[in-house]
Amino acid sequence: MVKPLESTNSEKVSVSASRSPEVVVIAAIEAFAGIRYLLRTLLSPVEFMPVTLALMVASFVIAFGLWKMSKWAWYLTLVLSIFGVIGGSAALLLESLTGLDVLAQVPYVLLDAFVIVVLLRKNVRATYRISRPP
Repeated sequence: MVKPLESTNSEKVSVSASRSPEVVVIAAIEAFAGIRYLLRTLLSPVEFMPVTLALMVASFVIAFGLWKMSKWAWYLTLVLSIFGVIGGSAALLLESLTGLDVLAQVPYVLLDAFVIVVLLRKNVRATYRISRPP
């Protein structure tokens, strides 16, 4: 259920009306990352389960923060996406990956780069009350 907000002229404005499509997209991307980590948790060896479980919980918490338009979620998503681009690019350049590994890694790097571009857009920064990019 959408809770109405009070505006300055006593009109009712819904929270969902103030969410731009970009906010919805980046929150959905983060939620899908959580789903990916959930599937990875179910399919991974037991020794990796705590790590993938922690990543899954973190992704869902961040997605919720993005959906609620929390400033901390914007910063955390930006930092993690930068690390994702750097780490993914390094893996592509430094590791001897097979063709299938490259095809699996490239979309994540591109998605992280896309998220960075969207987060740094002026209207998205305004939504999250970020005065200027870091």
